[in-house]
Amino acid sequence: MLKIGIIGLPNVGKSLLFNKLTKNNILSKNYFFSTIKENINFLKIYNKELLLLKKIINPKKINNKNIIIIDFAGLIKKASKGKGLGLNILNKIQKLDLIIHVIKIFNNNNIYNYYDNNIYNNINIIKNELILKDIITIKNILNKNKKYNNIYIKYMNILNKNIFLNKFYNIKNFFLKNLITIKPIIYLFNINKNKNKNIKKILFKINYDIKTPNIGVFFLDIKKNKYNKLINYIYNFLNLKYCFTIKNKIISL
Repeated sequence: MLKIGIIGLPNVGKSLLFNKLTKNNILSKNYFFSTIKENINFLKIYNKELLLLKKIINPKKINNKNIIIIDFAGLIKKASKGKGLGLNILNKIQKLDLIIHVIKIFNNNNIYNYYDNNIYNNINIIKNELILKDIITIKNILNKNKKYNNIYIKYMNILNKNIFLNKFYNIKNFFLKNLITIKPIIYLFNINKNKNKNIKKILFKINYDIKTPNIGVFFLDIKKNKYNKLINYIYNFLNLKYCFTIKNKIISL
């Protein structure tokens, strides 16, 4: 079963996104670290095809449990060295199939920022911690096993340039699947068109700077309900297909 993790700085909209994707109602408050223990649930998909089947069949139940969503507490600087809940979170991120990194890109005096509101600074704080965690993981492997020394050093050289491994490698044919930076990642930018006056210019620059085959970019006002587009984007990004089965008036996805 696929696991998708929602990560980011404190107070950027991670738990609100989790609630929307899972039709849940966990705590989402305007203060830092309102999430301590991660929240786990299933992605709830209600696309046009499923709604049409529901209308035709009138099922007793819809079994919508094929992708797990995990909402993690906020990561901060020095997380890879154990600050906050950092090491615990990073160890669990190693087991994900897809990372969704939420970045808030609007100013609102009513929403507290853990750091400043510089988009690239906020991206790089998390990026640096993920890279540092992978460097630590590879160093530990090198200390125990010299068999693939040259390969690991090659990975280290990429990471030391502050570049994700997924820029050069695909997780499908990569044997160290627990390295975080080999995993596909979607940067989800939490926008507010009323607050972002130059939104089109911002979006164009971010797309140009960040997007690669293994790094996706999606823009969403998390408070609004346009989540089917995001779910479709996730499916397309991972090359997944919707498949429904019907048995005893139960629709399974």
